[in-house]
Amino acid sequence: MSVKTGLDHLIEQAVFEDSHDVVFVMVPTRKVLEERRWIINPPPGIKVINLKPRPAHLCGQSLDAKFSGFEQRGMALYGKTMICNQVCQNRSTCFWHDQYGKKAMEDARVIYGTQAHLERDPMFCIRLLGWTGAQKPLVLLDEASFIAKSRKAVVKKDDLVRYQRVLDGVDGQA
Repeated sequence: MSVKTGLDHLIEQAVFEDSHDVVFVMVPTRKVLEERRWIINPPPGIKVINLKPRPAHLCGQSLDAKFSGFEQRGMALYGKTMICNQVCQNRSTCFWHDQYGKKAMEDARVIYGTQAHLERDPMFCIRLLGWTGAQKPLVLLDEASFIAKSRKAVVKKDDLVRYQRVLDGVDGQA
């Protein structure tokens, strides 16, 4: 049995009153996410997406170690391109790769994810906007401490060039 919280109520109100065309809900942990009312019991006729973490066990120990290294350096998209697209034996049956992008998020009304997405990619909400085509999004962050964190970073030219090459190779999924 789930308990309706203020966050759940706000999500429902935004969707049912059509005040927003999509609601992005970013929470601190998977545990908090899995307690959400519409994760437990999605309403009929409303597309609810739960962005799940990469299933490391499907990658195998060697590929998981490589991918984890990319993730730790903020290069998950590069890892996705180099590992998932080129060498993963489970690519055709893995849900993770295909949960992102325009095709997966078409007609979504609520997208749940952890704030780790924002920590790895400060432009993640902008990507969600592009993938969903939303004109009136509502972004809900469930932790004030996340907003208060410093987001200062230095990006080297070589990293930008490499990142652009990755984006060029993703074929519209970035």
